[in-house]
Amino acid sequence: MRKKKKKLVPGEGDYYYIDSEISTFNKKLSSNDKNQLDKIINVYSKLFFVELFGYFIFDRRFKLWIKINQEDIYTDEVITKRLIDYYGEEKYNEFYKMKPMNHYRQWLGSVPNYMSKVRTTFSKWYNKSNNRCGGFWNSKYKYKIYENEFELLDSLVYSNVLKSVDELQIEDIQKNKN
Repeated sequence: MRKKKKKLVPGEGDYYYIDSEISTFNKKLSSNDKNQLDKIINVYSKLFFVELFGYFIFDRRFKLWIKINQEDIYTDEVITKRLIDYYGEEKYNEFYKMKPMNHYRQWLGSVPNYMSKVRTTFSKWYNKSNNRCGGFWNSKYKYKIYENEFELLDSLVYSNVLKSVDELQIEDIQKNKN
């Protein structure tokens, strides 16, 4: 049985920085791959109890800054609406309606479940579109929990600055080659 993580700030959700890297055996992500990963992140962010503060999709990894809201602030009606919006009313009534709402409340408020859906969905799409099979991700994603929104946003701004510096360095290197 999994251990319930202690909330850092009672009454609030948890703030996460997440870093997920693709396997070194895979080629770099194309712009089409990045667009698909972008869509997948946004779809699952609407299903799960996730507030997306920001994300970067690089050639070999993606980084997320999110808040997972506490499960108990969502009513049964809100959860049902999210499930119907995602699965469709017919499929929801046929397969998902009979499970208790507490099951969905815990499932939709879990970072491991959110990341599993994002990574698995993208892996399946990537393997199918590239006519391949096998593992796609390097290892389990890495994460850091922040105590509050300000620390999370500070991390996001800092990473944005580093990304800009990296892009400038790459442009300078390319100019020097010419």
